[in-house]
Amino acid sequence: MVNHVHVILRNRPDVVAGWSDEEVAQRWWQLFPLRKNKDKTEESQYTSVYERVQAEKGSRKDKARAKVRKRQGSRSRSGVAAGGGQATYVRGDDWLTPVTMDERSAAYRGSMPSKTGKRASDKGFLGMSFDLYLKLLDWTGRQIRRDNKKVRIPSDLAPILARVGLSGELWCDLVKRFGKIFKRVAGTPESLAQEAIIRGQSGYRTGGSPLLA
Repeated sequence: MVNHVHVILRNRPDVVAGWSDEEVAQRWWQLFPLRKNKDKTEESQYTSVYERVQAEKGSRKDKARAKVRKRQGSRSRSGVAAGGGQATYVRGDDWLTPVTMDERSAAYRGSMPSKTGKRASDKGFLGMSFDLYLKLLDWTGRQIRRDNKKVRIPSDLAPILARVGLSGELWCDLVKRFGKIFKRVAGTPESLAQEAIIRGQSGYRTGGSPLLA
């Protein structure tokens, strides 16, 4: 479905058993982050976005170095693995679910168990590229900080919001008040009503939002 997302939680005690104390602390911070640092800033290194960005930077640098080695026709010692091949870059965000999901591809239908066992699934959750995801995130944050009611959507982001029937103003309002608008589940009135029927509920209570009008 293109108008809502299903989130499925799965217990993996076998995965948790291999976590270090630092990894446990980082995941706790991910679920219950501090709103401000000691210097009153609202930035934190313990967020999924930060880890994804740092991992992507490392991956792109590694690919750039590999191209240089290929052009030079030689391999540096740091790029040679014990078996004689080039070492593979290990992303620091490999425990996070991938961002991109091609909704038109048959390969993304059904479950996609993790091949490494470090996460519950290898299936993405957004129908957009990682770069567009970061741009939408950055643009949304800037609009909310400015609290500007006259929202101008970048041309390459407009189709993303159009797919789910949202204007720039409505999107920013939804992000700012997400916790108040939605409680146990989130979605359009139609998807919420359908989910209530499946779960044998009379309905789900939500806060006021033009999206749910």
